[in-house]
Amino acid sequence: MPGIPTDASFVLSPTAAQAQIGRRLTGGGADRTIQLIDPGTYYPEGRGSQFDFRVSKRFQVGRMRIEPQLNLYNALNADDVVAVVTRYGSSWQDVANVLPAQLIKFGIQVDF
Repeated sequence: MPGIPTDASFVLSPTAAQAQIGRRLTGGGADRTIQLIDPGTYYPEGRGSQFDFRVSKRFQVGRMRIEPQLNLYNALNADDVVAVVTRYGSSWQDVANVLPAQLIKFGIQVDF
């Protein structure tokens, strides 16, 4: 899996802007979102890895094919970070989401 792109955005309120620059912002009184890091240029987490495993066996019964399946997702139980907080502040770059834990799925495919 590719690394997760990390960016930083800062929301500037008209009140905070007026206190800093001594005048109101042009273009109305709405909050402004400022990108502090260009999106897609900063990848601190690196690449992730997930190992999935599948076992199946096909049986022929008359004109039908039956294929029982066993799928194991995230077999090595990796805990790679897949999302971080991008709003700049005290929680910037806190982990927002990691890979889900191991998952076992049983299935059957019948072709007739």
